[in-house]
Amino acid sequence: MAANFTPQDEHWMREALELAQSSAAIADPNPHVGCVLVKNAKMLGAGATQAVGFAHAEVVALAEAGDAADGATAYVTLEPCAHQGRTPPCVNALIKAKVAKVIIACADPNPLVAGKSIEKFRQAGIECETGLLANEAQTLNRGFIKRMHTGVPFVTAKMGVSVDGRSAIATGDSNWISNAQSRADAHQYRSSMSAIVTTANTVLADDPRLTARDQDDLYPRQPLRIVLDAKARVPNSAKVFHQPGNTLLIVAGENLSSAQKQFSDNARVEVMALSADSSHFELHELMQELGRREINNVLLEAGAEFQGQCIAAGIVDELRMYLAPMLLGRSPFGIVQLPELASIQDRQELKLQDVKTIVNDVRLIYHFQK
Repeated sequence: MAANFTPQDEHWMREALELAQSSAAIADPNPHVGCVLVKNAKMLGAGATQAVGFAHAEVVALAEAGDAADGATAYVTLEPCAHQGRTPPCVNALIKAKVAKVIIACADPNPLVAGKSIEKFRQAGIECETGLLANEAQTLNRGFIKRMHTGVPFVTAKMGVSVDGRSAIATGDSNWISNAQSRADAHQYRSSMSAIVTTANTVLADDPRLTARDQDDLYPRQPLRIVLDAKARVPNSAKVFHQPGNTLLIVAGENLSSAQKQFSDNARVEVMALSADSSHFELHELMQELGRREINNVLLEAGAEFQGQCIAAGIVDELRMYLAPMLLGRSPFGIVQLPELASIQDRQELKLQDVKTIVNDVRLIYHFQK
């Protein structure tokens, strides 16, 4: 039987969701969770998941509420953990605090949790209801949820494009297609990613830093930068290898030893090998490796050829496109290179998720229908 949630319940769960969103840049690889404790229509404590190894949202909220948590209702965006991991189980902390009721947005897909906390609350005589704003909570943790279900991360392909479908003019110049506000939006999104994937071709052509920046300042946590370089062509001097945070350089097996030697004095760089055919990696193997590394969300920032390979391989979940109000003319630089179709029936259709005007640019978000 579905729970009868009140407008007040929805209000407090939205407060918890906002807290969860605030942890997006620091919580990885843990899910982003928010918790508020309420009694007599007053919020007694609130918390969001902290960095790995530090307090979870429920513990932060309980610490703020103190003894007043006795008899309170806890609104939590994800089922509290029931296992001993890097921190003790949150379900035990809530039971010990004698909360009267727990309302959970969505169950935790982690097999170590997966309904165990809900059952434990009920066994302790604590009323427990689930499903309030579940879609919003699942969207917030879509990368974590996908990794728990499939073992691979949620993948977004990002691109800037002119109205006539070009990413650069004929000379290759593309600075800047998107406006400053769109670029700021893209950097904010970068900051919430677990990892950014690019290719040797992009690094050699543009020498990007691939950092997440708030104007001229760096976000506190930088996503892992991943450079795919089967032939080990990119030199240690490239900017991407000398930024705050870490970079993973992936090469073909036959080039592992030479790449490790080249980067032996760079503590920011890890070098590993994956299977490669010519200069191309097996993309499903790549995603499985990233899943093993507890990477939840991946942002692809590379050229049209690699973006097309990823889409054709079926590993991309989302397109994040910034459409700029300009015409760039005849140019070989489209936004994505895909195999030629034999029939219009072979087309791949997308589902529009969101449209946002950013000054004169338009941000379009599409999901692949799988």
